[in-house]
Amino acid sequence: MLHRLRAVLVRPERELFSGTVEVDETFIGGEEPGLRGGRATGKKVLTAIAVEVLEPRGLGRCRMASVADASEAALHAFVADHVASGATVVTDGVAWSGRPGRGAEAGKGAGGR
Repeated sequence: MLHRLRAVLVRPERELFSGTVEVDETFIGGEEPGLRGGRATGKKVLTAIAVEVLEPRGLGRCRMASVADASEAALHAFVADHVASGATVVTDGVAWSGRPGRGAEAGKGAGGR
């Protein structure tokens, strides 16, 4: 039954994010005995997250996907899959205009994001 619900919730033709999009990664999973620190993996899953920023204040749609690691290549692949060319990507204090690897220009992010 759960696989039927997942099939209904996923729309393969969904639109890519445009405008301003915040992207970050985090580990999802609870505390585990014997592991120290927030980035101690254990059974946690590294997840990339993209969220549309709506002006003047607010958040729109959100996409999440597990990634193999927090490398630049893995995060660029996630952004390429979920963000339209020409969008401004804000992540960890750096903003890209356009998609990474496609004429993207790096610059300082707004507000320390």
